[in-house]
Amino acid sequence: MTFRTEIRADADTDVGAAVERLRRDAERAGVSAVDAGLLATSVEQTLSSLVARGRDMAGVTTHLNAEKTFKDQSYEVKLTFGAGGKPSLMKRVMDLLRGR
Repeated sequence: MTFRTEIRADADTDVGAAVERLRRDAERAGVSAVDAGLLATSVEQTLSSLVARGRDMAGVTTHLNAEKTFKDQSYEVKLTFGAGGKPSLMKRVMDLLRGR
């Protein structure tokens, strides 16, 4: 059995709360405490960096979008991050059509 989830984040994300929720959900799904801890540490490092960059860009019209998948035998976690200006109407429509 593989634990699968997606974390959607932006510059306002509470990294600590997101990581703790991930750890708890992974352990409840049967991921070992050691693997859940390693996963949480990896996600926290990546997410902290992205959130900091997103906050630095808060007043700029530049977009920062990133996706990263953390994968092991017992889990697969997709991290989707978006910060910066508002997405175009076309992007929002396409995201809706794709189910994002």
